[in-house]
Amino acid sequence: MKISEFECLKGYHCERPVLFHKEMDYAQAIYNANIPYRPGVYLVYSLSMEGEDNELLYFGKAGVTGNVNDSVINFHQLPIRLLAATKRPIEYKESTSEFVTRAKLWPWYVETKFEYGIKIYWFLTDWPKQKPNEIEKSIKAELKEKYPKWKKSI
Repeated sequence: MKISEFECLKGYHCERPVLFHKEMDYAQAIYNANIPYRPGVYLVYSLSMEGEDNELLYFGKAGVTGNVNDSVINFHQLPIRLLAATKRPIEYKESTSEFVTRAKLWPWYVETKFEYGIKIYWFLTDWPKQKPNEIEKSIKAELKEKYPKWKKSI
């Protein structure tokens, strides 16, 4: 599902998606994107040979914990969340820890699975009026409706 197809994102704007290719420093790419330390949502796509969005790999929220009605702001704002630890896939042999940072894991994915790179779209929300939990829930609902067999790839 292309980024432009998400109805729930129509009112949001991604200033500069983060492009990440082989032999780039992922943490530096996030830093260079100057993403504000605010709550929001993000979607990660693999890139085609032509550099176009290929497959939606992952989506998530940043800056809040709890459910939609009882969400509270936390320190995992967008740039921090994009570098935070995530569950280690079984095939990742660089570490035996249960969790690994995205700064290490996503470059590994680019090296081993998504050779043309990844693109990260990020959208800020105006907390508390706009809650990342609600937007993430809407993204999931739209995917379930249009692509019922879709699963996160990273």
